[in-house]
Amino acid sequence: MTAEQPSLVRQLLEALPDPALLFDHQRRLAAANAASRELFDLRDEPYTPSQALGTAHLADLVDEAADSGRLVRIQLTLEGRDLEITASPVGDDIVLLLRDQTARSRVDAIRRDFVANASHEMKTPVSGIQALADALTVTLERGDDQRSRDLAVRLGEEAARLGRLVTELLSLRRLEDEDEPSRSPVDLVSLVVEELDRIAERASSHGIRVSRELPDTAVVAGSEPDLRLVVSNLVENAVGYNRDGGRLAVTLRSRDGTWELEVADSGIGIPRRDLDRIFERFYRVDVGRSRAAGGTGLGLAIVRHAVERHGGSVRVHSILGEGTTFTVELPVQPGAVAGRPT
Repeated sequence: MTAEQPSLVRQLLEALPDPALLFDHQRRLAAANAASRELFDLRDEPYTPSQALGTAHLADLVDEAADSGRLVRIQLTLEGRDLEITASPVGDDIVLLLRDQTARSRVDAIRRDFVANASHEMKTPVSGIQALADALTVTLERGDDQRSRDLAVRLGEEAARLGRLVTELLSLRRLEDEDEPSRSPVDLVSLVVEELDRIAERASSHGIRVSRELPDTAVVAGSEPDLRLVVSNLVENAVGYNRDGGRLAVTLRSRDGTWELEVADSGIGIPRRDLDRIFERFYRVDVGRSRAAGGTGLGLAIVRHAVERHGGSVRVHSILGEGTTFTVELPVQPGAVAGRPT
């Protein structure tokens, strides 16, 4: 290197956000940026690769790059972080770069789980549709009109179930991919009234008493489709996981620059051990009850993402066998309050 080059390399290393180290031709640490000094707890000493890096894997990587004169790359987990590590010759020196891939690895794992779960969930209604279609074909050939009608109804139910799953998958994907919702004035009171009217017949068929405590208006700056997803999923769950003759109470109140939406039921409740997981995708407390109620396992994940996109928070209180209350807080204006964790 020329006299100017070491200084230039040090400046380049210091500008990198990821950990980066420079070892000279004598295999001594010549420079390290702030990120690497913090990661390896380095001081101003003439470290060897083993002394600086504290692990034989990384020290061997420096030696291999120096001896071979070519770039060497490995994957390594260090202090709970998934790292991609590259050792590259620069003249007689070796530059070691560490790229933190932990977040990417986590996203990849979530994506794999999502695809696997979605495929599993779709398999059930698809198999049901295929079986019902085969049975319907045979029944029609036999001329059994009543049986044919029954099968056609069940076929429609399975198709609707698959349709709900696809719709909710698309909604969740959109909520996760878009950073900010398109905002306009949305009256939460109107949304609540419309969604309660929509589920009124279903609630009545199970003897569920529906009550509401609402102001005249409750306007927030937000996305009407996203907020409708929040309200519809919460009230549908309150009916689907309720008991015959139970109650459903919806309350909307103003509190410290937010609107607080409370949806309470007197249903089966949620075990304490499951409360921290109910907002996960495809997580079900009672698989049989969920599917019987037409649930996809995505509703509460949609609620959480939609609420957090609006800078709000959602929390749950439940007593097993007595009922569940979901409370959503939404700021009147974007940035009015910080969203609290669920």
